[in-house]
Amino acid sequence: MKTTGKVLLMSILAVMLSMPVWAQRRGGMEGNEHHRREGQGYPEMGMMHRLDKLPDITEAQKESIKEIVMKAQKEALPLKNQMGEQKARLQTLSTEDKADMKAINKTIDKLADLKAQTMKIRAAARQDIRQVLNDEQRLIFDTHMQHRNGKHGHRKGPRGK
Repeated sequence: MKTTGKVLLMSILAVMLSMPVWAQRRGGMEGNEHHRREGQGYPEMGMMHRLDKLPDITEAQKESIKEIVMKAQKEALPLKNQMGEQKARLQTLSTEDKADMKAINKTIDKLADLKAQTMKIRAAARQDIRQVLNDEQRLIFDTHMQHRNGKHGHRKGPRGK
């Protein structure tokens, strides 16, 4: 009994001592994940902090771009919320014992429609931003600053994020 108690105590102690290391690692991963997902769904917002890299960008241009992005986000937020609801609905429908394919397909169609609407909002915002920029700035924006869909060219992480 004494040996079992000592082994159990040592195991608990080992787990407790490793927890801070695990928490630091996890925190680091989440920090990187946050950076990677910054502006996700709104590539224009992710590029807001890089506006100073555009040649000769003025404060007026920065303010105009910020207004364009905020307007697009406000317009898209209800759609993104609805998408979350539809994804939850799809999960529920998909995991029922007797899945209703008609309801599943209808939910998928709603999701596709909502995604198309948000893509149109983003596309319009990109075009509005391009109009604020001069030719040189627009070229840089088009080639370097618009990370398509916020992915920054990185592969998805281990959990598909």
